[in-house]
Amino acid sequence: MALFISQIIYMGGSILLVFYLSRLLQAEGLGSYSTALAFFGLGELVCELGLSNFIPRELSKDLTKTNRYLIHAGLLVVAISLVLMVIFAGIVPFFDYADETTRSIYLVSLALIPTALRVILGAIFICHQRAEFVTLTTTLWTTVKILVSLYLLYQGYGVISLILTFTVMSYLSLFTSLGFYIKYINKPRWEFDMTFLKRMAYDLRAFVVLAIGGSIFTQAELLILSWIKGEAEVGIYSAAFKLITIWYVIPTSYMQVVFPILTHTYQKSSRQSHHIQLKSLKYLLALAFPLAVGGFVVAEPVVNLFYGPGFERSVMVFRLIAWHTILAFINNVLWRALLARDEQHLALRVQIISGVIRIVASFLLIPMWGAVGAGMALMTGYTVYTLLHIYYIQRNGMQLPFLKLGGRFALASALMGAFVSVLVTRVNLFVLVLLAALVYVGLVLLLRGFSQEDWALFSQVWRQRVGKKVIDSEPVVESAGIES
Repeated sequence: MALFISQIIYMGGSILLVFYLSRLLQAEGLGSYSTALAFFGLGELVCELGLSNFIPRELSKDLTKTNRYLIHAGLLVVAISLVLMVIFAGIVPFFDYADETTRSIYLVSLALIPTALRVILGAIFICHQRAEFVTLTTTLWTTVKILVSLYLLYQGYGVISLILTFTVMSYLSLFTSLGFYIKYINKPRWEFDMTFLKRMAYDLRAFVVLAIGGSIFTQAELLILSWIKGEAEVGIYSAAFKLITIWYVIPTSYMQVVFPILTHTYQKSSRQSHHIQLKSLKYLLALAFPLAVGGFVVAEPVVNLFYGPGFERSVMVFRLIAWHTILAFINNVLWRALLARDEQHLALRVQIISGVIRIVASFLLIPMWGAVGAGMALMTGYTVYTLLHIYYIQRNGMQLPFLKLGGRFALASALMGAFVSVLVTRVNLFVLVLLAALVYVGLVLLLRGFSQEDWALFSQVWRQRVGKKVIDSEPVVESAGIES
């Protein structure tokens, strides 16, 4: 919940800023801002070197190595960040962006170092079960960043002022996180060990390639769109994409916590680890289906409400990529399952194959359909990404019964979508969303989407959190078709 709250605050604040920016600066201004942050997102994934997954997997085995990982991982990310800043300075002029976009990219690259270091500290906080520090830091500086940015926009300042605010707040967030680390975890001390650094770098190799590949492939269609069609078309695409990314904090926050448990459990029992995967898939699908269906049905009023005139073409993009929500929720479990099984080479293979397909599709579809083509390329690449993960997970006999896990939630979502489509032009959007949620919950209960074992597990977790005595010491886990 701590991680979920922090991500909601960060994403919610960012989306609020984008909504306001789009109304003042229109699609071109939003495109310039989104292009700069796309470069930053690419650099962020490279600079973190996969440490957000590597550190929880390794440090959870021995917390006494906390300071050692902090020092050596910190040295690596600072060095990589500096190299990437130089690379950006060299390649950006070849994209022929507007001067405002180019300067924004240069400025935002300065935020790579503090952001990468915060990734390390965040992973350490999770391993020490102090995720509340991530929430406190994110809440404080995201609030300040959004308020300052909105004020600057109100005063007539442009995109560069927003990027400068983003960069400054990145450093203040780092200093705050470091303060929490010193006070509650440990005081950093220098203990450089070349042997440890080499071993860590060797163990990191697959995670690094995954991070670099992910940074390239994740931003592929957006960067190609900016290159071929310009910033205005990026604004149309980004407007739609922002409306679905806020939901991604749910599987991300959930799996950040479950991943160390998944890894630890797999060392003892692959079958028990697989049960955790199935449970995670079931609960995430219960949320993904209604979000995807709801987004598809109410796309037009949502886009009109948040962006206003000039973004009509974002409606079609939104309806197309709304289904990406289901794939994103599923894959947050699947790729981590491969890492937990020490099969990161398979995760890398999946990423390369699907990434190449995504890039090829972008070059083929974007020249013809612009932002819609970018959405089609996203869905094509990510569908391949999902299917390949499912294949490698099931190859060793561990089945993924998606129909049993999510069939009832899919049916409930479809019926909810039919209900919403009838009222979408007649009822206020906020009232409609509330009605849709009530209808979906009622249908899930009617269709018995959650079993008795699920309710027992929910009850047990609740009793544990409020400090009551738990009768059963072992959590209740439904086998989902596999004998326990």
